[in-house]
Amino acid sequence: MIINPSRKDIITLFMSEAKKKHDIRRGFNPILQDAVGLVEVCVAFEAFIDELLHVRFISQKRNNFSLKYQYCFENHKTCLIQEIEVLQTELQNQPLEDMTANTTKGPINITNINNLGEVIEVIYRVRSNLIHGSKNLYSERNKILITNSFNFLYTFLEIIFNEEGII
Repeated sequence: MIINPSRKDIITLFMSEAKKKHDIRRGFNPILQDAVGLVEVCVAFEAFIDELLHVRFISQKRNNFSLKYQYCFENHKTCLIQEIEVLQTELQNQPLEDMTANTTKGPINITNINNLGEVIEVIYRVRSNLIHGSKNLYSERNKILITNSFNFLYTFLEIIFNEEGII
């Protein structure tokens, strides 16, 4: 894949920083590390999806990513399934609300663990609630959502970026 060198640098930097959080699971404050790691890996994700399709809306970019990499997701699901199942279980009784300001979006969940688009939307919602909403780090539910979102997205992007020759 041909990618803009400055985007590649952003992806490499933020994946490197996220890797530190992913590899150091026993630090002083693991949930804080996971939250920062989720933000870092999302920066790499956003830089990458911007290269895939130059459209204005982030939702279109995420959708394009999900369609393009559904096959990769299916091929590597065995190393991702634990996080997906935990997220799905957590959201079964209480779907994920949008905590950002002035929203009209309804709650979401994962109804089909084989649908990458649903998983990505949940992870992006967790990230948005953390950055733009009122998600705190210390409820058990939020710890589950943040940690599993981070682990899934980091692992999946590492696979993709390696296959694409980006990192």
